Amino acid sequence: MLQQSQTTSIRKRTKKVAPHEPDRSTFMHLTLTERRRILREQARKLLDCYTCNTEITEALTAVVEG
Repeated sequence: MLQQSQTTSIRKRTKKVAPHEPDRSTFMHLTLTERRRILREQARKLLDCYTCNTEITEALTAVVEG
């Protein structure tokens, strides 16, 4: 399980990856197509963060195998 400091660090890195995301209220007023496009784009950007971080990949591997 991630420590509080680790989750805070991940959130900071995530905001750097997706700095232009709309706030929740604005996001929910977008069309479903537009929301999906934004989420797809964010997922692609975050993929590198998760695949390059060995702690996360090891934890995910342990969950899948465990």
